[in-house]
Amino acid sequence: MTVFYAGWEQVPWFMASRTQLRTADLPREPVGPAGAQVRAYHRGRRAVVALYRVESSRPTAASARQLEAAADRRTRETRVCGGCGARCDRPLVARDGQALCPMCWRMRDIAALQASLSERREQLAVWAQGLLNDQRLAVVWVEAVEGGRTASGRARPLAAARVTAVDAAGKGLADVVVRCAGVRGSGVPEGACAPSEGVAVLRRALGGRRVLAWTEAQVLTLTGRLEALGCPLRLSVVSSRPGADWDGWQTSVRDRVAQWRGQLDPASGLLLPAWEPGRADRLRLVLARMAQGTGHGG
Repeated sequence: MTVFYAGWEQVPWFMASRTQLRTADLPREPVGPAGAQVRAYHRGRRAVVALYRVESSRPTAASARQLEAAADRRTRETRVCGGCGARCDRPLVARDGQALCPMCWRMRDIAALQASLSERREQLAVWAQGLLNDQRLAVVWVEAVEGGRTASGRARPLAAARVTAVDAAGKGLADVVVRCAGVRGSGVPEGACAPSEGVAVLRRALGGRRVLAWTEAQVLTLTGRLEALGCPLRLSVVSSRPGADWDGWQTSVRDRVAQWRGQLDPASGLLLPAWEPGRADRLRLVLARMAQGTGHGG
């Protein structure tokens, strides 16, 4: 089966297009069918480029003397990295007047991302301070209890949900397990209250408050199921929906916490997701640490 890459940044070093093989310092030509494809843009249009394994390609018929003469004629191509001095097989990409190897570009991009995350923490501290100064705030966590699957493999509806909530100061507002299936439904925890009873508890605890959740989907999982059971629960959820601010940063609570932690994947250099706090009081603790600018583990 042909492997498909969404962009050039995902293509490993051992895969190359026909053009990349042909323009290598010691040019090669593919042998056999393509082993992968990558989505690319050519002259402003979307295209799919075939990729071949370098180890399966063969040298072209050009002799060393011909390659030397061709190298003398190539005055615009740069193959020596201006950062580490690597002599690269492929021509180097120049940006901002510099030609660097892929690793040097990656290290530079990672350093730039780390610097941006450092600045981002200052913005997040102001954001968290504003939240915790709001006396109407309710930090909520919904832990879904799945109903499992039927014998035929069909997913059963949500069995129950544990909802914990605290106010801006960390004082408990609610800790209730709401049944979202029949009394004898699969997976329903012992002691779970009826949907109507759970909605009444949550209305008393959260009514009139601005609800802050890890993600909007976490809350909708509960409210959607309660709606289907005829027990609607209306909550004013803030700052939990995925989306990008004017500066391009993702703005859900989950994403903001990941940005504050600022941990990058050593393999890809991408921002890692933050581990889930798991309860409302622990999420509120993370917000307090964000507001203080401290980096203690949560």
